[in-house]
Amino acid sequence: MKIHLITNCTSSKSNKLKHDVKIKDINEESCSPTKSWFYKLQSQKDLVAAIDVYVGDHWSKVNEIYNLAFPVWVVSAGYGLISAKKEISSYNATFNGNNENSVSKFFSGENLAEKNISWWNEINIKETNGCQEYGPIEGLYKKHTSDLFFIVVPPNYLKVLEPELQKLVSSGIVHKENTFIFSSKQNLNPSLKNFYFQAKDNFCKHLGGSRISLNIRLANYIMKRLTLERAVAPQVENLYNELLKNSPPAEKFNRKKMTDEDVFHFITEELESSGINKSSASKLLRALRSKGMACEQKRFGKLYKEFIEAKFDQKFIGSI
Repeated sequence: MKIHLITNCTSSKSNKLKHDVKIKDINEESCSPTKSWFYKLQSQKDLVAAIDVYVGDHWSKVNEIYNLAFPVWVVSAGYGLISAKKEISSYNATFNGNNENSVSKFFSGENLAEKNISWWNEINIKETNGCQEYGPIEGLYKKHTSDLFFIVVPPNYLKVLEPELQKLVSSGIVHKENTFIFSSKQNLNPSLKNFYFQAKDNFCKHLGGSRISLNIRLANYIMKRLTLERAVAPQVENLYNELLKNSPPAEKFNRKKMTDEDVFHFITEELESSGINKSSASKLLRALRSKGMACEQKRFGKLYKEFIEAKFDQKFIGSI
């Protein structure tokens, strides 16, 4: 018996791969967006195992789990459900709706989750060359019938998996003895609540890191303390409840929200006052928050990247 980790990909990719394949480059009027997308992916020659493609706070914890010989599976908006050992190219595809590389743009309707599910269903069929007898999660469970699964994903990714998980619960394939879901607060289907463990903000101080990696940090904390010589479900529940009991309420901050222009202005001032041209995004974000201002980590990282790229472009143009 083994414990498998099913977790989400990350937007940050390793610089080992030089070329990004982007959803925004796929024509929205294409008769088969997934076919066009896979054609682009399959034309790439620069490939690396998925475990070495993704980077960032979340993925550092995934690597820890992978290095302990836990099988890792990746829920990828670009590739479908894949093994962490699969060789892939660098790509930019996301289930986030407010992004130019959102896969939802190819489907009509008002519900983002339904659009993402439509893409998910199509991309997993393409990944198996149309020869898919089961859904991607069901196929995994049927191949590893005696194993256990930790599903560790943010709400928008869990919504994509939810229809298939509900079906597997009703058929008895997924149950509270073999499945453990870790995610942040959300409106989860009642059939999945028996094996859902909320990654609460209270855990941040104990587990360290940022809120963006809290799901995987919680799963990592529990997985490392399990023994397969005893029933795992009671162990997971006991470890979770003990952590909950010993975690003080999360500190609340009353920070001022910032526009993009405010963030760019802050970065400029911080770099100029320090007499440097670059800094790490995380260091600057800590400085920003220490001054009573607010910006979500992912958004700050994106804006910082845009700032540095714009600065490089200005320098290059000025040298011509």
